[in-house]
Amino acid sequence: MRRGFGMSLVLALMLYSDTLAQEIYEIADVNVDANVTNSSIRGGSSISAKSEFGGKTTINRKMIEASLGGNGDITSLLRTNPAVKFSNTNRQSTTMGEIDPAEISINGAKHYQNNFMIDGMNINNDIDPANRNLSNANNIWNPVSSASQGMAIDADLLESIDVYDSDVSAKYGGFTGGVIDAKTRDPQEGFHGKISMSHTRDTWTKYHIDGGNDAEFFTESSDASNQPKFKKYTTKLNLEGFITQDFGLLFAYTNKQSIIPLRAYKSSSTNEKYTEQTIKQKRNIDNYFIKSLWYATDRLTLRPMITYAPQKAKVHRNNAKDSFMYQKGGGFTAALNTEYEFDFMMMESQLSYSKLEASRDSENQYSLTWKHSADKDWGSEKGNSAEGALGDINQVQKTLTFTNDLKFNDFDFLGSNHSIIAGLELKKQETFYEIPEEFIAAGQPKDLNGDTCKDQYCSSVPTTDGKFKKGQFLTYKQVYGPGKVSVEQDSWAFYLQDQIKLSRFTFRPGVRFGGDSYMDKKTISPRFSMSYDVFDDEKTVLSFGKNRYHGRNIFGFRLKDGQMSLVKYNRRTKASQDFSPDKNPRGKSNTKFSHLNIPYDDETSFGIAQKFSNFQIDYKYIKRKGRDQITKTTAKALNLECGEGYNKANSCYMYTNNGKSDTNTYRISLSTINPIQFIGTSHNIELSYERFKTKTNAKNYDVSDSLIQKEVFYNGEIMEYGDLPVGDFSIPWTIRLTTVSKIPQTNLTISNFITYKGARDAIAKTGTAKINNTSYDVYESVNLGKALTYDARIGYEKKLPKDMSVFVNLDITNVLDRINKSGLQTSDGSRVAFEPGRQFWLEAGIKW
Repeated sequence: MRRGFGMSLVLALMLYSDTLAQEIYEIADVNVDANVTNSSIRGGSSISAKSEFGGKTTINRKMIEASLGGNGDITSLLRTNPAVKFSNTNRQSTTMGEIDPAEISINGAKHYQNNFMIDGMNINNDIDPANRNLSNANNIWNPVSSASQGMAIDADLLESIDVYDSDVSAKYGGFTGGVIDAKTRDPQEGFHGKISMSHTRDTWTKYHIDGGNDAEFFTESSDASNQPKFKKYTTKLNLEGFITQDFGLLFAYTNKQSIIPLRAYKSSSTNEKYTEQTIKQKRNIDNYFIKSLWYATDRLTLRPMITYAPQKAKVHRNNAKDSFMYQKGGGFTAALNTEYEFDFMMMESQLSYSKLEASRDSENQYSLTWKHSADKDWGSEKGNSAEGALGDINQVQKTLTFTNDLKFNDFDFLGSNHSIIAGLELKKQETFYEIPEEFIAAGQPKDLNGDTCKDQYCSSVPTTDGKFKKGQFLTYKQVYGPGKVSVEQDSWAFYLQDQIKLSRFTFRPGVRFGGDSYMDKKTISPRFSMSYDVFDDEKTVLSFGKNRYHGRNIFGFRLKDGQMSLVKYNRRTKASQDFSPDKNPRGKSNTKFSHLNIPYDDETSFGIAQKFSNFQIDYKYIKRKGRDQITKTTAKALNLECGEGYNKANSCYMYTNNGKSDTNTYRISLSTINPIQFIGTSHNIELSYERFKTKTNAKNYDVSDSLIQKEVFYNGEIMEYGDLPVGDFSIPWTIRLTTVSKIPQTNLTISNFITYKGARDAIAKTGTAKINNTSYDVYESVNLGKALTYDARIGYEKKLPKDMSVFVNLDITNVLDRINKSGLQTSDGSRVAFEPGRQFWLEAGIKW
């Protein structure tokens, strides 16, 4: 409250002082530098502009419009960036109905340690971002596919995207990978709008599925990990303009939905009566966005904005009756950005609030497992019949943030020019895991044996297998909740940086300090980058950097300490008895929280930028060492006691800083500086090659130290599990070619995206083997081969009277319908997953 009041007081004083001055001004004179719709961002001449030190790449508005639409999220626009690696599970032929943003890794860092920002505001999901899995529909504790990008923001709202992959300014923190800072559009003068719809479906898509029985397994799927049919729709409405001379307003609404028909029951696990039953899973993302732009005075600009982006997935438990659940994500953000231009500096402040969730809303608050019988006949006749959902869970992350950035006017001192920036960030967060109402899970049926049924956990109908001739009753009941586990964090950071121009040299020393109450740790992140203009003509520039980046804390470490205490275990031996507490109760925590060090990456970089004619070549080498990364172990391994409230004295799980990674990246690109003009047409070209090698001993924080140190047998050698090659986000080399051609004679814009990925191996666990009387888990490499993908967009726009125009965009992914392997569909490597074949997306709309 004090921060909000203080900020309001500052704004009031600024307004009051300017009112006293009684200055008269025209809108053309107002704070031009603060308006992000300037031509350098909105227009741009190259496909992606790079910064002086080669670590920042900007995707401008024109490139956003020329890119593939697809699911229309931020990460979809990053496929042309060689620093960005996508997960093997992204763009799989088996899950084409999904609309979630893809997970990405930058320079070998963990995918959940990137910093996603909208207009400088963090939208990172730090609840439990490593546990993203479609199979979570069958998991009681982990309710949803918890993505690291907390909100799925539609790309049509964006003016530009800045991607910082190396030599990152001290202004940015809370990452070990990179920073993705998306800037939303400001309203334009006049009155403008846009209405459009896009669509794709399974009949517009070529599927590539592993051979053998997998085709039938796929087409008759009852699980969201195989989606043979889908329909996707995206609807957009944008309205914007200036209401007065100095006040503009923008409103945008986007709805993305996907319908995924599936079998209700797996054919091998049910009888003919239920084999043909189908259900429709659904995915839905809404974006409600409102932003205003107020040139309050000739010095003060205000940008209030509100985003409401709920995400909902209707899912069901495989082979379970009455089991629909809604997995909920996304959330709400509100921010007030202020820019005030003093005589000696520019001050930018932001007060923001966000509420993100990863929750579950269930159709029923029970989950029961019976043996098959005449009244429980939807399961396998020789097995079980399950019914019910998995209960409601609320996982919510609330964040209140105040940032203040100061950019001082450049000044000369002792023959050098200085550009100093400084700033601070204050943040208060609350995150909780809650079971809001009682949920029952019951099972382990036994023979009724003539006893009397007294509750709903009993049936007097004989089981089909003939074992329980008098009926059955459930003997084991778990009662979850109600209850809540929460954690709070107060954090702070401030930074100072000076960019010094001295003759042909440019130096940028900086430092970022941070601390928080959650881990009770303080961090120092030194930053240093420099460049040398060899001929003092900005054509040949050498660069060097030495930087440290500290990551963010994951709230799941603390939330898991207490979750197991929310469940009570009960048993009974007769149907006529009440359930009573289990003699060996397990209703205690199995994970103990302890303070950890903050993970960090140390970076060394070298670069060369060379301009010639209308082209620029950029070369960069980046070396990253990730240390103090989080892994899981037991108290026993650390020679510690769990203490009271835990299952056993020393068997509880704890987290440690034993994770590490080492990454080397070599990158070279060739791009046009200005479009190539040819017979009235213009063409932008960017060609890049990247070689990448990374090694890590743990893919995420839930990999245990005991597994990391366990000896395994891999490709004929005995080694520790932690030394196995990295299987995901690890394509060894990639060539990308991007072209954007404008043909005004036919009102066409044609974009081509060609990607050629080097052969990579996936790691399969194929069994066990005994060597010298010692048993080892056996792992083998599965070669996925090289992958060539050619995607294209053809855009047509026809101008109409009164500044109106109609447009049609046709996106074609995998134009050549190449068969590319993407990863393993099963852990033993028996089934391989493929990228989708040729797919068409069609968008049509009108704008004015």
